[in-house]
Amino acid sequence: MKDNTNPKISLHLPGIDEVNGVISIIGKSSDNIELSSISYSKNGVDFTPIDKGNVFKFSLDFGEDEIFPKTFTVRAKDMADNYSDIFPIFNINSEKDKPVVQIQTPIDGEIIRNDFIISGMAFDDDSVSSILYSLDGEDFRVIEKNKSNFSLNIPLSSIENNSHTIRVKAIDLLGVESDIKESTFKVSKEEPSSILLLPKIDETKRSIVKLSGTSSDKNGIDSVYVSTDNGVSYQKANGTEEWNFNFNTKNIKDGTYSIFIKAIDKLQTPGFYSTLINIDNTPPELIITEPFDGDILSDKIVFSGRSMDNIGLKEVKYKIYNHSDDNKENIVVGQGALSSGGIFNVEIPLDGYDVGDYNIELIAYDNADNRSISTRNFSVTASDDAGDLELLFPQGGSSQTSIFEVSGKVVGRKKVESVECFIDDKLFSQIKVNEFNYYNLAIDTLRLSNGEHKVQVTANLPDGQVYNSEVIMFSVKNTGPWLNIINMKTGDNISNRPFLTGEAGYIQDIPLDDPEFVRPSKVEVSLDNGQRFQPAVGSVNWSFRIETWQYDDGLTPILVRAYYSNGETQTAKIAVNIDRSKPDVNVLEDLEQGRFNQAISISGTAFDSNGLTDISVVLRDGNKSSYQIPGLFQGMFVDVTTSYGKTIEAGIGLTFFDDNVKLQFIAGDTRILSEEARIKGMFYGGKLLANLYTLEFGSFLGPDWNFFSMSLGLGASFTQKTLTISDIDYSMWYSAIVIQYEFAKFKLNNEYFSSVSLFSELEATLISSENSGGFYPRIGIGSRFGL
Repeated sequence: MKDNTNPKISLHLPGIDEVNGVISIIGKSSDNIELSSISYSKNGVDFTPIDKGNVFKFSLDFGEDEIFPKTFTVRAKDMADNYSDIFPIFNINSEKDKPVVQIQTPIDGEIIRNDFIISGMAFDDDSVSSILYSLDGEDFRVIEKNKSNFSLNIPLSSIENNSHTIRVKAIDLLGVESDIKESTFKVSKEEPSSILLLPKIDETKRSIVKLSGTSSDKNGIDSVYVSTDNGVSYQKANGTEEWNFNFNTKNIKDGTYSIFIKAIDKLQTPGFYSTLINIDNTPPELIITEPFDGDILSDKIVFSGRSMDNIGLKEVKYKIYNHSDDNKENIVVGQGALSSGGIFNVEIPLDGYDVGDYNIELIAYDNADNRSISTRNFSVTASDDAGDLELLFPQGGSSQTSIFEVSGKVVGRKKVESVECFIDDKLFSQIKVNEFNYYNLAIDTLRLSNGEHKVQVTANLPDGQVYNSEVIMFSVKNTGPWLNIINMKTGDNISNRPFLTGEAGYIQDIPLDDPEFVRPSKVEVSLDNGQRFQPAVGSVNWSFRIETWQYDDGLTPILVRAYYSNGETQTAKIAVNIDRSKPDVNVLEDLEQGRFNQAISISGTAFDSNGLTDISVVLRDGNKSSYQIPGLFQGMFVDVTTSYGKTIEAGIGLTFFDDNVKLQFIAGDTRILSEEARIKGMFYGGKLLANLYTLEFGSFLGPDWNFFSMSLGLGASFTQKTLTISDIDYSMWYSAIVIQYEFAKFKLNNEYFSSVSLFSELEATLISSENSGGFYPRIGIGSRFGL
């Protein structure tokens, strides 16, 4: 049989679709007689047979060849060896045949601070044969086999700081490798460390403080921040590994503060450091008690006072300058150091100092170099000129009758115990000098003859130096008007509105009942050297209240003038020192809440411009809070009230707002014997009163009446009382309106009581449970004692 017809062959799948890996090839073949074979060849020479049939199918691995051959042939042959070839072109995408790898941890860019896991998954249509990884360029090592997921624990101790790269790939069952997947992560095994180099922790700083320090980390430092408010907020410092920050301390109080430093490395890991800084912007307290400005000195200067600082003193020193008019610039002629903190009392010899004017300057530095300066001017003179003796009274040319005063003052630094009074060049008396350097001698003119006299006072010093006062001429007349000041003398210190008292009279030989007998008619007093006079009370025996609050502190002349019935006048003069200021007392040690054994060491300073007479320390048992009323309250009081003789009430309470509000607890008894009484028995409750008006008598009658006042108050009371209804007693609360008239209040200067007062009270009780209802008034009278 002859057969010259070639078989027919065609491919249906995969068609034009993309192919990769092992793909099934499906086609059709036919022959007019019978097919002998169907085969395919990649090189056109070597053919691989496949099952023949009208429909044929075989698998082809497109991943075996890097480049799929163009000579790929599929051939159909019949029994007569006729054959037909087709040369299919496939749309090959070899990339889709590669396994796909995903790295789930660590995430790219992640910062690792603890042990971590390398994990992920791999996908492939031919199944995954193995998964491999490489860390930082090392050789690939197998993580898993025949699994599509992987997980590997990595201890943090096995890896260094900074940036690292993990690479992972997968191989499928046909040996196809995936693309390498990478993930870069960063390791920070430690927090950045910082240290503040300046200022040191034991230094004290002021004003603008430059903080400087260093920060370090193996990953490098990205930025440094500083907090000066206990970590509430942070401000960026200048620099990284070496940094600085200007801290303005002028807006905070002195004390010790925390400084927080936050360093952030290049992996954004923060590290914290804290330290302390001592701030002191307050200059030291510096007080010079001696010498006084203008002191005239000869042999030595006593330099005393105190120096203190709330944080700590570093240095106290002095310098003495000569500021003579011949020198345009001050010249330091002496200097030295004093005790740095506390009391200083130094005697500086003035040997070798020329006569002239000097300035002594005291300078104190605290630990933050805050500085305080205090100065005094003094003069150096020859020893004989270093002191003086002033004779103030009697005044030159004055006429004296009856008792008159020889008084004056010792001026200078040398101690004088007594002076001698010479009248008409004869020693008349020795006069003691008091602690304020004043001397006083009362002389009766009856001891002197009528006429002119002279007086001089002399002081003999232990070193042989002699002070002489000026010579004063005065006259004595043992007839006529006389005027004496009894209770004060020149140099006395006065305060608290004292009385000035004295006597006035007229020396004469006329009987008392004679119409011509001369009597004092009035006495008046001036405290401004005669510019204004105010009347005294009385004439023969007179008194005058000195309102010290109206005058400045210091030496004040008192001029008393008496008028007589015959038109004559007489004057008397003294000079007193008004002193309303309390001494300044400072205790240097902080003894509050201290614990002591056997002895307590206390030091301090006390100063008063008029001098001191006594310094004492008193210890009191118990807590100091038991000696004072809490600051919330102005006072405590107790009162007792009675009304109609039927009700008695007692209360204890507190006062507020300058004693204008009273809050008290009350208790009492309604003493009604009638069985028909509706409200009776014991009661208790509270009362609140507020002053509507207070009349201070001192406001229009003068300071002598400051002790007396009246007031009108309005308030309410709430009491629990017993109400009887149908022979059954009920305990009920009642409210009442209270009007209280305090018609006499006396302020006391007493150790136990501050005031006592009398008042009348109208209390209108509201009884709403009665059928008729309404207010039921009660009028009472009582007394209150302020504690």
